[in-house]
Amino acid sequence: MALFGASIEVLTNNLLATVVQIVEEAQKKEKVYLISPYLQLNTNVCDVINKAIAEGVEVRLIYRAGYELRQEDRKYLATAHVGLKTLGHLHAKLYVSELTALVTSLNLYNYSDKESRELGIRFTDSKTVQVLKEQAESWWEMADKVDKAELLSQEKATATKSLFSGAKTQGHCIRCGAPKSFNPKYPLCDTCYPIWSKFKDETYEEKYCHKCGNKNPTSVKSPLCRPCWSATR
Repeated sequence: MALFGASIEVLTNNLLATVVQIVEEAQKKEKVYLISPYLQLNTNVCDVINKAIAEGVEVRLIYRAGYELRQEDRKYLATAHVGLKTLGHLHAKLYVSELTALVTSLNLYNYSDKESRELGIRFTDSKTVQVLKEQAESWWEMADKVDKAELLSQEKATATKSLFSGAKTQGHCIRCGAPKSFNPKYPLCDTCYPIWSKFKDETYEEKYCHKCGNKNPTSVKSPLCRPCWSATR
């Protein structure tokens, strides 16, 4: 749906594809800001980012301070030439280049726009894009730089750490996939738990692994996918 000509567009579908397009269309020496509290990067997004960087685009990514990245995302971001920072209390989702900006409900998740009802407003008029780009730059300046060497060491440590250790780790709701604290005894988020509690069927099939967040058949009784469960044995 286009508003005020072609400069503003309301999107409810293919939002992740729109983010990819913003990165793809960026030109050499331009900056692209990817601002998302929570991340779960798929191969396509990583490939597009790598291609843009190889062509001289500066990609800057900000995520929420305290959010624990998946092991594969830590490994990728620790080695990719992506500017990486964290910002406390971040809840906004903004993806912006020199020519286009997307303000949206969409986290940079590989299934977010497939499993949830999301909304985005795409701007292409230069004045609005510039204002949003300046906001992204402001957040970038106040955000904390991520130590990639430490990120890589965390990735290596996680590979050998028991999933059921006493340390606090990031988990996912087994019904909607949203990030939540890791606790196999309570694998549903605050939104999905009341719905589940109407029937309290511990064997009812859910969609996501409580630990890795990947799509796999799980349940309240068995909240981990087979690979994650095997890693605890």
